[in-house]
Parts: sequence; structure tokens; C-alpha cells
Amino acid sequence: MHSDLRVFSTVALASRTIQELVRTLPCSHHTIYKSIERLTRASLLSKQRRGKQILVSVAQGYRAAKLRDLCIKALSRGIDPAQLLAQSQYIAKLAGLDIVTAVEVQNRTGLSRPTALKVMKSLESSGLARLESARPLTIRIDKSSEVLATLMTLAKPDRDVRPSLMLEERPYLQSELPPEDLERKLYATAESKAPVAIEGTSFVTRGHGRLELLTPLGRSNEERFIRYLMTPDGVEDSCIRMLRANQINHPALLEEARRRNMVNIVGCYLQILHDIDKNLVSKPVAELFRALRRKGPRHVFLKQLKPLGKESSLENYEREWNLDLYLDFDAITHGVGSR
Repeated sequence: MHSDLRVFSTVALASRTIQELVRTLPCSHHTIYKSIERLTRASLLSKQRRGKQILVSVAQGYRAAKLRDLCIKALSRGIDPAQLLAQSQYIAKLAGLDIVTAVEVQNRTGLSRPTALKVMKSLESSGLARLESARPLTIRIDKSSEVLATLMTLAKPDRDVRPSLMLEERPYLQSELPPEDLERKLYATAESKAPVAIEGTSFVTRGHGRLELLTPLGRSNEERFIRYLMTPDGVEDSCIRMLRANQINHPALLEEARRRNMVNIVGCYLQILHDIDKNLVSKPVAELFRALRRKGPRHVFLKQLKPLGKESSLENYEREWNLDLYLDFDAITHGVGSR
């Protein structure tokens, strides 16, 4: 997240002095000061002297208010507002559509096909669209999305220049909350100066006490499982916890994996867990995915760990599931055994 938007998002939750922003944000004093100056010149922030301190607040005005709404609504749903704003000019050209294909994106935006596909995947991962088909990639715009509506308002020219789920003990506290509750939590932590981060975004603040990682609900458990499966922490921890807690409906997970063309990845992961602990993933579940393995081009599982190379112990899984695996097998084994 760019420092300007990091500063604005923090002030959007509660007015802060410059000193408080320096203590709260993982940025240097110089970077924060420059961001405040740029945002003030853009009429998005205002400064007011309070004794020896300078209080920074969201400026009066329509655009500043809408940007504040976007930041809070996006963060409370686990969406990075910086990513939305960076692609807003393209999203604005697609918002009026219902079903969107890569060809449609190219025709309306002039983007190359690879970039058009990235925009579509960004819309889907941000919850502004639903996946209709993985091949060819087709999405359906969510016309009811408050985040999309607010983003479209910002993209226009100025007109007036469920219960929370607490996961098991970790080095940090993780809370899964509906967007409305997460929004309240953001305001509460802004007042208490508690450290907080929002999963799926680069928003994080420093503070006193234990860091709380906020995860927005709204997706099914199976959707969240697959989302976690694309990160090292998810593979080695979060997905294992969900399976241990019996939160996954396996037929629903298979259907979600089929929609996303990820049957081989999910099936391979479940097979590995079954081989480590047969009580965690039963043989019938592993066989359910094995029966629907797909041939074709190899997919990469956990590309983030590619610089670390492959483990020879996973070669049989690669051949069986037609994947390039960049997994830390010892870390997965430790995650299973530590529960």
C-alpha cells in the first residue's frame, strides 16, 4: 500500500497527530510528513494545531468523504483499497456490465489479454465479481457491492469540487468478522491504539499489546479454504485448522475447486495431509478428488516459495497430480502434528 493511502486510511478511522502516525505506521517520519503534505494539497486531509501538536484529520468535502468510505468499506471486507484505486479507470468501464469476458475487457479498456485477465481476477478476488467459469475465464459483476458503488462514485468527476469466530492460539490474535462488525472493530482499535492488520491487504498499524489480524467473513468456508491455500501460512496452518475444526464440506470444496480449475491443487494438498495424518483427511475424501484429476498444462502450487526450490520428497505427488510443487513439507508436517 502506498504511504499516502496508508496514512489516509489510518486517519480515516480517527484523527491523529503527526507523532501518533509516526508511532502507529511502519513508515519513517519523513515519509509520513511528505504524505500528509501531498494529501493536504489534494484537499483530502486537513491539519490543525493543538498546542504543540498538529492534528491530522480527513478534510471536509465530498471526495475526501467518499475516499474515507471506500477505505473503510474495502478494508472491512479484506480488500486492498490501493489495488482498487489503481485499477479504477478500468473497473469503471466494466461496472455497467453483467457478464464479463477477457475479450470484453480488452475491447472496453484496450488492455492486453494477460493484463485483462489480471483485472478480472482482481475483481473476483476482491469480491466485486463472482466467478462464472474458469475456462474461459468469465465473471459476473456484483451490482449490489457497496465497495463497487463507492469506487464508481470516486471514479466520476467531482460534482462539488454472522457471529465472530475466534481461531486457536497463535503469536497473534485472529478474528473472523462480518464486514459490519469488522468496520466497528476498526474504529475501536483506532481509539484504543491497539495494533491491527487486515488479512488480504497491506493495511497494518503498530500499537500497544498483541497484534490482532482481522479476517472478513462473507465467503463460504470452502472459498476461504481455497484462498488460504494460496499462501504459505494457509498451507502450513490455517487450512489445517479448518479441517481439524470440521469446518469444510468436502463435496462443496470439490465443486468450488472445479469452478476455479484447482482440483489438482486441492486434491494434492488433501492427499499430502492424508498421508501425514489419516484422521485429518480420510481416504474417501482423498479419493473423491483423485477421481477428478485433470490433465493438461502443469499448474504451480505455491509459487511464492519457488525461490527456495523443490523438495525431492514431493516428486511422486508432482507426477501423480501433474503439478509443480514448491511446498515446505516439514512445515506442513509440523502444522499437522502441533494440533
